[in-house]
Amino acid sequence: SCFIFANGPSMQQLDLKKVKALQSKGHDVFCVNSYVTSEFAHELMPNFYVASDPGYFGARGVGVDLPEHTFKLIPKQIEILNQNGVVNFVPFQFLRSNPFKKYYAFNDFENLFSNNWKPTCSRGFLSLSGLKALALACWLGYDRKYVCGFDHSYHLKLRVDENNRLSY
Repeated sequence: SCFIFANGPSMQQLDLKKVKALQSKGHDVFCVNSYVTSEFAHELMPNFYVASDPGYFGARGVGVDLPEHTFKLIPKQIEILNQNGVVNFVPFQFLRSNPFKKYYAFNDFENLFSNNWKPTCSRGFLSLSGLKALALACWLGYDRKYVCGFDHSYHLKLRVDENNRLSY
């Protein structure tokens, strides 16, 4: 079994001590986004981390721009993940600029005309790190997958400027 954590408000309802006890018995933990710099990471460090945002690999202005305060946290997140030996899943297109010590590559190219979810081929779903983590956990063959923090409230922070550009 595995747990997959995103950063939504439902994470506040989770008892991380119980999850940590299960992790010590062999349950794996996947996390995404800025989990490792959140208060949760002080109690529970993941086994796996899905780093698919181009900002982790030095890219800026790709797709939806990250807020400046989030972009500034990325070096700290990379340091924490490397220091704790967390295995990262990195998109193939960023392997040359990969900052992680432990990693596996996956295909992060989008093909919305496909219904593919396997990380060896172009994905047929939207570019959301939580969904990529879920697809990876399915592909790795976990019998049970428990998710939390997939509240999909990110769209509430999106804005469109006078040039029709999206930003947080």
